[in-house]
Amino acid sequence: MTENDFVAVLPQVVVPIAYVVYVLLLATYAVRAVLQLVRGQSVSWGKHLVVGATAACWYNGIIAHNTDYDFMVSNVFTHGVPYMVLVFMYARGAAREPESRDGTAALLLRGKLLRAVVVFAASVWLAAYIEEMLWDRSLWHDRSWLFGSGADAGRAALVIAPLLAVPQLTHYVLDAFLWRRRTNPRLGRLL
Repeated sequence: MTENDFVAVLPQVVVPIAYVVYVLLLATYAVRAVLQLVRGQSVSWGKHLVVGATAACWYNGIIAHNTDYDFMVSNVFTHGVPYMVLVFMYARGAAREPESRDGTAALLLRGKLLRAVVVFAASVWLAAYIEEMLWDRSLWHDRSWLFGSGADAGRAALVIAPLLAVPQLTHYVLDAFLWRRRTNPRLGRLL
């Protein structure tokens, strides 16, 4: 994100208000969790750990340090790597099911573990490289040594940026459904 990405003339009064809203939302989440514990309801410790760690990582990488490196180390590695392991385990389990046995991905993922890991990692790397290249060549122009020089997108940036944000947004939306056992009964079986 860069300065003026969202609203060019956002009043400064919004910053402390947004901070208060952020703190209130986290506090509401924490109070709800404590009430569930006090009432003897089941506690999702894993979910609480993920929410707390995510809040801390985003704060560290974006607010406290605001550098690509700090964000990558504190956010991408801490949730991206475990997420990829879950996706790999799920995909490998799905590849072993009878209805998936004939697909190319299934053939590559259900074989020897090392080959499956290499194929999966190479696929993720290729997709990430292409996405990053599209961002850099069309909008950022930060790493021409890696992606080549790009062209100035001009006013088309207003269309390009949201289109390039679709994979990330899709990731968050799908997370709300894919990793819940109620909406995905295969999850427990495959993991």
